[in-house]
Amino acid sequence: MAVQVPENQALPPRSLNLCSDQAAWFVLLISQLLAFVQALLMGPEAFWWHLASASLYCHWVGLLGLLALCHWQRRGVDGQKTWHWVVYWLSLCVIALLGLVMGYAGLRWLLPASMAFSGLQLSMQAAALMMFCALLLRYAYVQQALALRQRAITQAQFDALQARVQPHFLFNAMNAIAALIPLDPKRAEQGIEQLSDLLRASLQTQQPLATLREEVQLAEAYIGLEQARFGTRLQVHWGIDPSLLEQRLPRLTLQLLIENAVIHGISTRPQGGCVAINTERQNRHWQLTVQNPLPESAAVGRGNGIALSTLRQRGKALMGEAFYLGLNMQVDQATATVLLPYQTTEDKEAG
Repeated sequence: MAVQVPENQALPPRSLNLCSDQAAWFVLLISQLLAFVQALLMGPEAFWWHLASASLYCHWVGLLGLLALCHWQRRGVDGQKTWHWVVYWLSLCVIALLGLVMGYAGLRWLLPASMAFSGLQLSMQAAALMMFCALLLRYAYVQQALALRQRAITQAQFDALQARVQPHFLFNAMNAIAALIPLDPKRAEQGIEQLSDLLRASLQTQQPLATLREEVQLAEAYIGLEQARFGTRLQVHWGIDPSLLEQRLPRLTLQLLIENAVIHGISTRPQGGCVAINTERQNRHWQLTVQNPLPESAAVGRGNGIALSTLRQRGKALMGEAFYLGLNMQVDQATATVLLPYQTTEDKEAG
């Protein structure tokens, strides 16, 4: 059952569209406001002349700068990485400085008697332009970060539903529970409760982050269902540091890592194996690892990349560059490692 995004809950864009009409109108508005402020700073004398010349300069420089940023965005420099914003800033600075020099040269040619300026004056205005470009891009960066966070929260809702409410999982879980009913009714009842916990957790997406304690409880419910299906083929080793149980991480991270380990590791081995879940404190970070054995045939267990890529993108959108997810593939085992920022009591209260 595919989960569709309702039309009234469309996902926010991944990045600001610098080639849109809205971006052009925004630049025109900001340019005119900047020109008006500059004309006011020049004083009441020849106010309209200063406003006209400042408007001409700001509009042309602003639109040329937007055109340059649109060009970079269409070439893949779309603001998803830090160096993209450095390229944006350098492009705007070059255009603004060229416009400033050409503007002064043009006015000096048109009005040679009234246009006397020093190199210090030109340098001060150039520095002001570079600072303004930096502030403008900072505003755009914050807006994009907010849009990415909202997208991650919205996407997490549908990712959670799609990860859990899938035909193969429900089919296997219900079959395992049905097989237990005549043999172990109490165990079958427990399996129904565990399945209910999983489905309930999939719907609890108002909070995109969960504590490690909540993630462990959810993972135990999932493992209980899978052990009903795999029996002794699925063994689990827990190495959870109790001092980390209140640390937060993106919801369903642990359960999806374990599911990934079961699908691409345990289920592909006739003899099964052991999934090891461990945590460790590392100065300002803490580490979560999920380790599973690999099948004898390398081609059997492929497919980990898509699930881990989704987790990685969601984690970075929710927690920033401090979130890291990597996969270490060895000859006989795979280890998924999640590195997260350690949150003190003050951090939790502030968040």
